[in-house]
Amino acid sequence: MKRVVLVIMAFLIFCPVEVKATGWTTEKLNAYFSGEPSLRDLQKAALKFFMVNPKRLHSLRKKAANKAWMPVVQAGFTGNMAQSTRAMELAQYRNAYTHPWEDETQINMGYQFSVRATWNLPQLVFNAEELDVASMVGIQDGVLKEITRLYFIRRRLQINLLISPPKDVKTKVMLDLRLQELTGLLDAMTNGYLSKELESAEEAAKKKKAEKSAARMREAVKNKEITPSAKGEKEKVASKRENKKREGTATVKEKAPKENKNKEKLLSKDR
Repeated sequence: MKRVVLVIMAFLIFCPVEVKATGWTTEKLNAYFSGEPSLRDLQKAALKFFMVNPKRLHSLRKKAANKAWMPVVQAGFTGNMAQSTRAMELAQYRNAYTHPWEDETQINMGYQFSVRATWNLPQLVFNAEELDVASMVGIQDGVLKEITRLYFIRRRLQINLLISPPKDVKTKVMLDLRLQELTGLLDAMTNGYLSKELESAEEAAKKKKAEKSAARMREAVKNKEITPSAKGEKEKVASKRENKKREGTATVKEKAPKENKNKEKLLSKDR
């Protein structure tokens, strides 16, 4: 029994399946989702947003390994100022009534600048900060797994809505809300990259559709084909002409009896 189950699972996985119930095939589904960003694009956007993309991690490792070549520079400045004053009496006037004296003042000022650079050469052999950078690989792995999981849950839901849309209104609304939730989660992890790409794809599709319609109009003009609008305008012109003809015939009919009456009056006068 287990072998039969394994064979059936292997057949479902490795054999291409075409959905004929609703007309959808794998090629049509791939073409339908061609306007959306691929899984790889979303992964790159997420790694860039979380700043754990491979280029940045490689740069951080390189900088951590070469950190010992950069010295630690210390600069200092010191200054001092000293002032001393001494009063001296002259010995020759010691017994006099007046005591002449002299003052002696000394001012000492000093400034000192210092610059110091130190290198930690053992870090050239091994720097522990490289381990901190290596630990960021775990964050990178977690981001990639989460983006992959959300991407395929959303894609399965989209295909389910296309191939077998629910007939119940409540179920359809709930599935639409779930799809919006997954889109919002992917946007949150990619800094809005998914929504931006979907909007740009929608604008490109509208532009392409407008270009196709314009090309068809040009071909119709070249081939002198009557478009529905031109046909309606021609019908309006033809109806106006018919109305004018009818008005003209009506006026002619009205004038005819008047002319006949005038002729009868003239003939009566002559008689």
